[in-house]
Amino acid sequence: MKELLFAIQSKAKNQKRFIISIDGRAASGKSTLASYLEQELGAAVFHMDDYFLTQEMKTNERLAMPGGNVHYERLEEEVFNHIEDDSIEFRKYNCTTEELEQKSTKMLSKYIVVEGVYSQQKRLKKHYDFNIFSKVSKEEQLQRLKKRNPRLLDKFIHEWLPLEEDYFQKEDIEKNADFRIFVVK
Repeated sequence: MKELLFAIQSKAKNQKRFIISIDGRAASGKSTLASYLEQELGAAVFHMDDYFLTQEMKTNERLAMPGGNVHYERLEEEVFNHIEDDSIEFRKYNCTTEELEQKSTKMLSKYIVVEGVYSQQKRLKKHYDFNIFSKVSKEEQLQRLKKRNPRLLDKFIHEWLPLEEDYFQKEDIEKNADFRIFVVK
């Protein structure tokens, strides 16, 4: 982690805002890493899970795009278009109710982290100063997913993980990362 912090701080030295994305495989520690950067750098963290599409936006055409299940337009409007402000108002998507929650306000700092699968899709890549890719072995990934939510394991295996792999391959996410982390048990 010291190497990662050094790489970020060196590159961010003369910038007012430094935007970091953490993309990678499900259950590879992206949220944990974002929390670490929040504590170590005072980063403001945004999660891609808060930017899933609302039900009315889930068209076949949209869902056929790599990362099309993410409302990247709302992420750009709420976060990236206000990156120079002192704070940002945003709305989280609630996966349980399938609705947007009430507005929240988040204070910004020098470091801003956008964490989650699809955060480095080509529509968003232009916003980042530093891209991290996190991966985990297939065996460890399945153990973590089963522990996290055994009820959804089948959906992960047969639907979500293949979509993620398609996205990683089509957009060369790992290859184009500035920093790669391989999580071992």
